[in-house]
Amino acid sequence: MVAKDLRRTLERLGYRVVAVVRSAQAALHAVGEKQPDVVLTDIGLQGESDGIALASTIRDKYGVPVVFLSGFSDESTLTRIASSGSSGYLMKPFRVPELHASLQLALRRRAADTKLQHQALTDELTGLYNRRGFLALAEQQLKVASRSARRVMLVFADLDGMKAANDALGHEAGDRLLVDAARALRGSFRDSDIIARLGGDEFAVLLVDPVCSSQQFVEQRIEASVRQLNESSDRPLGLSMSLGVCEWHPASHGSLAGLLAAADAKMYAAKAARGPRRSVR
Repeated sequence: MVAKDLRRTLERLGYRVVAVVRSAQAALHAVGEKQPDVVLTDIGLQGESDGIALASTIRDKYGVPVVFLSGFSDESTLTRIASSGSSGYLMKPFRVPELHASLQLALRRRAADTKLQHQALTDELTGLYNRRGFLALAEQQLKVASRSARRVMLVFADLDGMKAANDALGHEAGDRLLVDAARALRGSFRDSDIIARLGGDEFAVLLVDPVCSSQQFVEQRIEASVRQLNESSDRPLGLSMSLGVCEWHPASHGSLAGLLAAADAKMYAAKAARGPRRSVR
């Protein structure tokens, strides 16, 4: 009855309540399925786990903020709440303005944390993932792919002649080439693919369940995107990339580092076969 009354209160405040549950287990299932922006929980729940243990699990597994509504205020409970990483605590009975303020504060904190995390994982120049972001996401995807026997491809790309371009035209022109390389890669792959600038003039793309049938097709797709960019640009130096494409085989590559090394080796072989980059137009 209390939960149903709280639901009506939240809906009057403009929130959308996606689930009301009684146990920590049901709550975890609902959070995983519904992906809410914030969770409200009492400390006393049905089952073996209480609300404090639930909050710790939600924080570690989903990163969703948790606000407590409870009548417990003893020192040991408050200490556990503090260590759970909760985003708020309201003593019962509470007033509606206090509830609304606690939820808004939790949501603002989450937005700020999400922004900081995005900045930490994103390359400022190109807007792609940076090395840290790529390694974190790619490791996770490889684990999932290994368990479910899904196909994975890795593309390693390196811009040709970046030093010569910087020396001849300046670093601003070199930065424009890097931005164009990011555009070419974005135009070649799906939003679900992990595209990153690893650093300098090196890029990587991880494709899970690629729609393409072969590594050669992936290369042709990128080359077509690069060619289209060059044809529509008036830059004095066209964009050129050397590519290495590998399909993930856990037995032979062993890890993400092994897969990167294999694709890197293919890229350098392609660069050697391509020869020196053409001069400035």
